[in-house]
Amino acid sequence: MRPAAASAEDLESLWAQAFSGNVEFVTSDHSPCPPDMKAGDDLFRAWGGIAGCQSLLNIMLDEGHYGRGLPLEEIVALHLRKVADRFGFSGKGRLEVGADVDVILVDLDAISTLRQQDLLYRHKMSPFVGRALHGKIVRTVVREITVFREGKIVSEPVGRLVKPARSTDRTPQTGRTVQKGA
Repeated sequence: MRPAAASAEDLESLWAQAFSGNVEFVTSDHSPCPPDMKAGDDLFRAWGGIAGCQSLLNIMLDEGHYGRGLPLEEIVALHLRKVADRFGFSGKGRLEVGADVDVILVDLDAISTLRQQDLLYRHKMSPFVGRALHGKIVRTVVREITVFREGKIVSEPVGRLVKPARSTDRTPQTGRTVQKGA
């Protein structure tokens, strides 16, 4: 990752900001590359970023909820709801009447070790391989269709490109995204 958290103190400072409400949302880039592009001693020439999108929710549960006591509601907000709000994705990030039925079912009591063969990436590498994580995603539903169950993709792709409004601004009173001057 660039820039990397330089120390444990830096990492704890980031978590403190999340607890203080100063983090708008938590996302992962997905920066895959062949392993040889990450190799070598020159960190400035190595490919930056990590392939982390598959593990983000597990890391938030393990490090945030179990490790530091971050409420589950805040993890959902940081991971889903606030992202949908920021980009004006109506019908996303909430379980309510009229919203898309997009659901991630998690066994909060499960502890599982991420294995290389579990990765659904072309280049099967992750800094989290070999790490035991609290909370296991057991099912993912996208618009009422189960797409992932017990570690396997179980349907054809059903996602669709969702674009934010062209010109948006956030209202200071509500933090909601509104379209400007149509």
